[in-house]
Parts: sequence; C-alpha cells; structure tokens
Amino acid sequence: DDGFRAGMMSTDIPSRDSRHASSLLRSEAFTVTRQTRISVLTRGGVGSKASVKGQRDVVDGLALSAGDGFLGVALRDAVNGTWVASKRRSSVGEGDAGDEDLAFGPEELAPHIGRAVTVDLV
Repeated sequence: DDGFRAGMMSTDIPSRDSRHASSLLRSEAFTVTRQTRISVLTRGGVGSKASVKGQRDVVDGLALSAGDGFLGVALRDAVNGTWVASKRRSSVGEGDAGDEDLAFGPEELAPHIGRAVTVDLV
C-alpha cells in the first residue's frame, strides 16, 4: 500500500512529479455573499510559486507544467478572468496524514462580496 488515496489528479502517479499537461478544475460561477465560506481539502505537493493573485487564468490545457508553477486553490473573478486570491499548501503531504484544508474565511472574502467568482484548483 503506497498510502495514495487522492480524489483527483491531473496525471498518473508515476508522472505527477515530472512535466505533464497543465490542468485546472473550475467550479461554476457563483456570487460571494456574507455567508460564503470556501474550504478545499488537499493532499500532495506545494508547487514553487506562492500565489497567482492578480494574474489572469492562462491554463489552456496545451502547455506542460513547469517547475516554477503554482499548485493550489485560487478564487477567480468570473467577469475579467483574474485570480483575486489564492492559497497553496504549507508542506508536502501524502496519505491521510497529509490532508490540509485550504480555506477562505469571512475576512478574506469580504472584499469580494457581490462579485461573481469561480473556485479554481490549479
């Protein structure tokens, strides 16, 4: 047993730490309200880039991953396509002990109330 029980991956296990097709999983757009809370349970690596805040979503599925890329959760403005917040894991973690919750709480979401957004797994 290799301890691997992740829910989703963009590539097979032997290729995950090598160059592979970039991928992005995107939610449907929704409007942030005062009651909105976002939480994603993650497992795996951290990526090299700390944040994509302020960048446009440029994942087209045709590019290969890069060693200096972002790996995490990003909140995307659904109107202009810019990521307005992002989080990545604090450390590499595999198996059940590697679970880490990446959450956006009320304080972090307050500037985005009324904005149409998506949650992107990058």
